[in-house]
Amino acid sequence: GDEDIQLENFSDRLRLFNRNSMYIVNVSTYGEEFMEEVHKWKGVSHPYHVVWTPEGIIWANTYSVYIYNGKDVLDLMETKKGTFKDNRSISRSDWESFFSDSSTDPSIVIYEPTDNQIIVKRSTSGSSDKNCGDIYLLDLDNGGWSFGKDRFISESATSAPKQSNAITTADGRVF
Repeated sequence: GDEDIQLENFSDRLRLFNRNSMYIVNVSTYGEEFMEEVHKWKGVSHPYHVVWTPEGIIWANTYSVYIYNGKDVLDLMETKKGTFKDNRSISRSDWESFFSDSSTDPSIVIYEPTDNQIIVKRSTSGSSDKNCGDIYLLDLDNGGWSFGKDRFISESATSAPKQSNAITTADGRVF
């Protein structure tokens, strides 16, 4: 079978993430747990592609960024413009070239609770030639996406730029 990557709870449901799918298990009644839904192509390759927020569980993979809000799985890149189903805030080709699920240089998803934002950082490496400090930021209050260049790197002109992991302080700020 497929490798289990992350297990999260929200409300009376468990989300089991593996590489290819996300499973929702209903645990509302003790001893009567059951598989409620299976979402193909919504799996993750690393535990740090999944974050918990007050709005729900948010995760990213090579296809998009999603939220499970306790009721529905929603694609956070889809826009609600007109009648076209495939309107996206970030094109599929841009996202596929940005997001990495490799084992040596993966992207990371960060929740910033003070500003209620999701930050998807391109890379965890220190290589400046890969633009590893670049981010996409989703403002959960207004639904807007923005791009930031070299946001997690100082001295990016060097061949070994200084880079920091995200640290969330007790007051909810991310540094």
